[in-house]
This record gives sequence, structure tokens and C-alpha cells, in this order.
Amino acid sequence: SFQGQQKRIILGERLFRSAHYRANDPRWYTEGRIPFEFRPRHAMITMHIWFLHKRLLIDTVDPHLALLVQEELFDILWNDTRARIRAEGVNELTVNKHLKDVQQLTFLHLTHYDHAFQEFANDDG
Repeated sequence: SFQGQQKRIILGERLFRSAHYRANDPRWYTEGRIPFEFRPRHAMITMHIWFLHKRLLIDTVDPHLALLVQEELFDILWNDTRARIRAEGVNELTVNKHLKDVQQLTFLHLTHYDHAFQEFANDDG
């Protein structure tokens, strides 16, 4: 339904803005010594999106809604990424190529996070 889709978009936007806010915390780029450049900043956003993704995966109240919200969250991430690529000043004709490259890198990061947390799932120390 239209209202259901609108609700998912709003939830996705709120979750994305929260992840974006946390990823852009100046402490990462000052005390944390992460370079304030496109790739490291995108990696920080990706990490925070992954946290939300994992939380939505274990939702038992409405797993179907959680799955749809995840889809919205990633759609919003790609739209935001496209805007950040443009803000870097790349040629408009190459924006989609750059987006594809960033998407591949993002999925690689997400896969590495999954593997790391699977490997150390029972690690207490």
C-alpha cells in the first residue's frame, strides 16, 4: 500500500540519517585519526549501516517489514553515495561507473564484517 511504502521510506530515512550522523562524528576524524576523505568516510557509513542491517535481520516483531526497511535503507545509501560522488567533482558521465565501484567495495566491507563476526561469535575475550 501507499501508506505502507511511505512508512518504510520514513523509517529508512530516519535510520540512514542516524547512521550518517554517527559516521560523521568528528571524533572519528580527529582522535580516531581516520582521514576525512571519500573512501574512509564511506567505510564509516557502511559500518554503521551494517550495524542497522544486522539489527533488522533479527527483528521478530515484523520480519517482513524489517526486510522492506532494509531495502529502503540501501536504496537511500546508494542515492546518498551518488550525491557524494558528484560532490567530489567527478565527470557526470562517470558517476554510475564510480557508484558501481563503490557498491562493490561496500559489499566487500559488509561481507568482511559478516565473516569477522561469525569467526569470533563465541569469543569472550
